[in-house]
Amino acid sequence: MTHDQRAKMRARILEAARERFLEEGLDGLSMRGIASRVGVSSMTLYLYYESRQDIVRHITIDGFKTLNAAVDKAIEAAKPADKLKTLVASYVEWASKNNRWYSAMYGYLSDDLAVAPEDPLLAGPSNVVADHLKKLLIAAGHSEGAACKHSTFLWGTLHSIAVLQIGGQIKQRATTIEALTEHFLGLANAALAAPEAEAPKASSKAKAKK
Repeated sequence: MTHDQRAKMRARILEAARERFLEEGLDGLSMRGIASRVGVSSMTLYLYYESRQDIVRHITIDGFKTLNAAVDKAIEAAKPADKLKTLVASYVEWASKNNRWYSAMYGYLSDDLAVAPEDPLLAGPSNVVADHLKKLLIAAGHSEGAACKHSTFLWGTLHSIAVLQIGGQIKQRATTIEALTEHFLGLANAALAAPEAEAPKASSKAKAKK
């Protein structure tokens, strides 16, 4: 089998797994079910992926790539003054429309990325939205350290809003996704309007006095 043929079969298997996952969730994702959809034996799958978990990992990677592409496209088309608002809207919209996929992506991260934090296929894609926020903060005058702090906090808050929307808790709390995203934008704009510089380093003389 050539490299190209192997790549095509891997893609077929992953597409079948993703379709089944989106239809039935992770509980319905079995090697036997994936193999049946592809038209091969269950054992054949192990020639292309190490395990069911390996397939789930690649579904997660594809999820982040798709989410990132949607956010990137929206931001590129937005005016400079609208980039933050567009980022938030595109992120929440994708998470809401792909709620099962989104939930599985972050469920996988919490279970597996903690064990392998340097996973090169996941570490980068899972941080892209935070990196966009960081760039906006640095452009507004924040230092690298301050931008990292604020972007991590804002990303975590935005993720929480998406999770609450998916789970229906926002409606239970008698509020709306629009109200929460507006509140989030208020927090983000406040951070952008008050840039933090790096703390001045103590001089050698000051250190010596201590």
